[in-house]
Amino acid sequence: VRSGYTGSQAWTWAHWTGDPFSGWDEDSGLAAQVKAQLTLGLSGIPFSGSDIGGFVWEEPPSEELWLRWTAVGVVSGMMHTQTGGT
Repeated sequence: VRSGYTGSQAWTWAHWTGDPFSGWDEDSGLAAQVKAQLTLGLSGIPFSGSDIGGFVWEEPPSEELWLRWTAVGVVSGMMHTQTGGT
């Protein structure tokens, strides 16, 4: 599921956070994905995940960003790698 509403946790067990930008920022990068997954868990959605490394980027993610995002993915309910590049 990509979007939801009040009570949607009764109908789905997993949620994907969408197409994040590759970066560290709090708007759509790794920090935003961690916040989204924590919020989903508190909302009753037990499994969630994001595109590891980000989906949209102007230049390839750094090695450190890949490693940190992979670490988040390992402990998430879904480990998903998909990148769209530019």
